[in-house]
Amino acid sequence: MREKKKWKIFVSLDKEEAWLNKQLENGWRFTGITAMGRYKFREVEAVDRDKVIRVDYRKFEKTAPYSDYLQFMEDAGWKHLAGKKDSGTHYYIGSKSNQMELYSDDDSKLERDKRLRKGYAMSMLPILVIYYVLFEKGSLSAITNPSQFFLTPGLWEKTGSAFTKAFLFELPFAGMRLVFALLFPILLIFFGVTLAKIQWNISQREKSKML
Repeated sequence: MREKKKWKIFVSLDKEEAWLNKQLENGWRFTGITAMGRYKFREVEAVDRDKVIRVDYRKFEKTAPYSDYLQFMEDAGWKHLAGKKDSGTHYYIGSKSNQMELYSDDDSKLERDKRLRKGYAMSMLPILVIYYVLFEKGSLSAITNPSQFFLTPGLWEKTGSAFTKAFLFELPFAGMRLVFALLFPILLIFFGVTLAKIQWNISQREKSKML
C-alpha cells in the first residue's frame, strides 16, 4: 500500500473534516498527523462509500476520563484514528448511517468551536509571557539593530582578516539568536490570527442561531 503526507493548517474543523473526507473519497485514508500539521495517509484498495471521518476537540488532564471518552466513542461506532489525551484534536472514522452523529446540530458544533478557541488561547498564554519578558529585557529591540546579536567583545573595532575571522566565527551564533528573537513575535501573530478566525466562526454560528 502506498503512503503519502501532506502539510496543511486548518482553523475551521468543518473544513478540515471536509478535506479529510475528500481524501478518503479519492482512495486515501487518514492515519495520523504530526505536531507540525503534516497529515499522513494510506492508500486503500477499495473505497467504502459508507465511511466518513469526523473531527472532535477535547483535552483531558487525567487518563481515566480520556479512556472513558474513547470507550464511549468506540461503543457508539466511532473508531479512533488519531489524537492524544492533551492534543485536543481527535479524529474518528465511522459509518455515515451511524445514528450517533458526533455533531448533529449547530449548538454542538458551537460548543466544539468554543473548546477549540480555549485550547488556542491557553497555548498562546506562555508565548505572551515569553514575549513580554523578551520585550522588557530589550531582546526584541535588537531586531532593528542586528549588530547587537554579535557578542564577541571588540568585534566591531577589529579590521582586516582579524575582523573577517571573528565575524564569520560569530555569524552562526548571531543567526540563531536572531531566529530565536523572531520566533515568538511570529508565533504570537500566528496564534492571534488563528484565534480571530476561530472567533469569527463562533460569531457566525451564534448569528445563525438567532435567525
